[in-house]
Amino acid sequence: MDYDEIRRWWRVFVHPGALVEVRVISDEFGTESGYFSDIETLLQAIARYDNFNIYYSINEVKSDCSARKQYNQIMRVKRDATSDSDISHRWWLPIDVDAERTSGVSSTDEEKEAAHQLAGKVYTLLRNEGFADPVVCDSSSGYHIMYPIDLDNTPANTETIKKFLSVLSDEVSNDKAHVDKVLFNASRILRMPGTFGRKGRSTDERPHRLAHILTVPDQIVRMGDEPMRRFIQKYQVVMEPPTSQYERREKFNIYDWLRKYNIGIKGEENKGGATFLYLENGCVFDPSHKGKDASIRIDNATGAIGYKCFHNSCAGKRWRDVRLLFEPNAYDREWKLPKGQQERAGIDDPKPQKAEVPIVADEDEKTKLRKRFKPLSSIEKLDISQMPKVKSGFREIDRLTGGLLMSEVTVLSGTSASGKSTWLNTLALNVVNQGVKVVMVNIEQTERMLKNWIQMVAAGDSHVIPEERKFADDEIRYRITEETGHIIDEWLEGKFYLYADDESTKWDDLLASLCVMAEDNVRFFILDNLMSLDMSSIVGDKWEQQKQVISMLQKFAKKYACHCMIVAHPRKPQGFIRKYDISGSSDITNLADNIFIMHRANRDFYISGQTFYPKDEIERYYKSLPKGNVMEIVKNRTYGVQDRLVPFIYSTKSRRFESASWGVVDELVKDETGKNKLMKVQGFRAQHFTYDCELKMSSIPDAPMNSFRGDGAADMQTSEEDYPF
Repeated sequence: MDYDEIRRWWRVFVHPGALVEVRVISDEFGTESGYFSDIETLLQAIARYDNFNIYYSINEVKSDCSARKQYNQIMRVKRDATSDSDISHRWWLPIDVDAERTSGVSSTDEEKEAAHQLAGKVYTLLRNEGFADPVVCDSSSGYHIMYPIDLDNTPANTETIKKFLSVLSDEVSNDKAHVDKVLFNASRILRMPGTFGRKGRSTDERPHRLAHILTVPDQIVRMGDEPMRRFIQKYQVVMEPPTSQYERREKFNIYDWLRKYNIGIKGEENKGGATFLYLENGCVFDPSHKGKDASIRIDNATGAIGYKCFHNSCAGKRWRDVRLLFEPNAYDREWKLPKGQQERAGIDDPKPQKAEVPIVADEDEKTKLRKRFKPLSSIEKLDISQMPKVKSGFREIDRLTGGLLMSEVTVLSGTSASGKSTWLNTLALNVVNQGVKVVMVNIEQTERMLKNWIQMVAAGDSHVIPEERKFADDEIRYRITEETGHIIDEWLEGKFYLYADDESTKWDDLLASLCVMAEDNVRFFILDNLMSLDMSSIVGDKWEQQKQVISMLQKFAKKYACHCMIVAHPRKPQGFIRKYDISGSSDITNLADNIFIMHRANRDFYISGQTFYPKDEIERYYKSLPKGNVMEIVKNRTYGVQDRLVPFIYSTKSRRFESASWGVVDELVKDETGKNKLMKVQGFRAQHFTYDCELKMSSIPDAPMNSFRGDGAADMQTSEEDYPF
């Protein structure tokens, strides 16, 4: 054994003063156990057990167990090893990745490499789902991925971990390696780093190897249960009987059924005790959902079937919905698997509730109840196109959504540095340019810094000048002149307001302030961001508080006929953000009228985006969008727009976002002689616009490509240069 490695394990995994159980297991002598709160005492006690398998308790043991007879020594025990009730707290979420092999032997190098590949897949998957950085250990024949958590030892938390490990294993395990589903109980033990795995005989093909720590993050960040709950919600597949009660189930064949309805299979995979069928033409509910987004899962033991599509619009679809899509009468009479098979397939079988139909005898009460219902002829027709709205000023967003309706709430999300705040600065001035008053609440930035950013956006590329001083990275920075600043201040006077009370982030105070501004005819409110608000005055946990804030904003927007846009950060720091990644409960996204997500068109976008959108579309944005970002319209309640990507180009000079259109652009390319030549190629180009204040500035270009007019209609005026030829 390696004593220095064992000391390292102690420093990484054991809290100061905590009690740990060490368990020694061998075929010859059975199980021996000891409790230790000091590493040097532990090393002395296990020194004579170098030829045995040595394990440790993952979670902290209650201090009362130090009164047991095996404290500070290793000895044979029968009933006094650690049980689940002996664990004081859960500090680690263990994921055991092991190779498929004959029991009782060590893995071969090839088998261990299969476990290594799967461990890498798990690490990448959970990183993209917002999990904290784990400690990774070589377990001798496989790998342990240890996620730092901070959870009480309760039955509810045990159930969450059990379900998480089961869903994770079903998602990633294959015929060569798997994620162990049984490490959910609090008193689980794992092989101690610094000791050898000694299963079976040590041979050249199946050697005994030293377990050791591979990686430790620079900072241990402990998670609650939320990342696991999100993962379960996203990846869990509801398994259901394939047929109804009155069909002969043994006659049902999924392959025959798919052929009958011309549903092709482009791939088949067996993993985790299930068969996965990947559909040739994508999701049956939306064929644009390609790749491995949509699949049918068959439980090999019970025959139960599940369906899963990872897109927001189809996330709740089940096998039953698939069947009903093609056979509307398939479930007219219900059928259930026998109870034992239901439990094995993970199917809930709630007890039926006795329901009684109320009888209303009183005629006055009947008349009162009838008034709750109206015939359509008595309801005034609504012309959505005539509803009060404000244009975003971004052509494609306005074309798809018709503009931002008054009396609605929009949630904006995106990873850090994805461009949310910069986009909001441009949006705010687009709205001002239509004669609509705007209030911006940005709790994270100082008012002076915000003013600088707003003025840069207002000035545009034509009215900024380079900084005189040089910067370390040799990049050119830009500023505006004092004269330009005065023109912008004059233009925004009485139209644009920043919330300047740094002392009060209390929601009640802020809402009262917003009401006062709404009474002064402000009709567009930007709040950046939801997570920075002090919501302590609202009863409930933080999820309930955030839900109530969105609900109150909706009432506020309807009362004052205004539009509210609020930033809600995602839970995970990177990857391709989805609706269910937005921090808070699902009530936030359910309540919102619109949901926009900002993405940077970088490599992470390119790799992760192909899971949810066609590869050629993602590739075009990644390769052809210079300094670009992509806004995803996830939800639009009015017109039902969803899963649409809108490109933007960012100007480093003015810090302004401009809509990007696909067409003919000029590009310098080298000809046969090596000289640069200007050629016309297909690509993205910015749709430039001009604010009213720019017309008063001295360095106006003779012919701007477009003019964004503040005439209420807010249409982009297109010149001949905008046409794609």
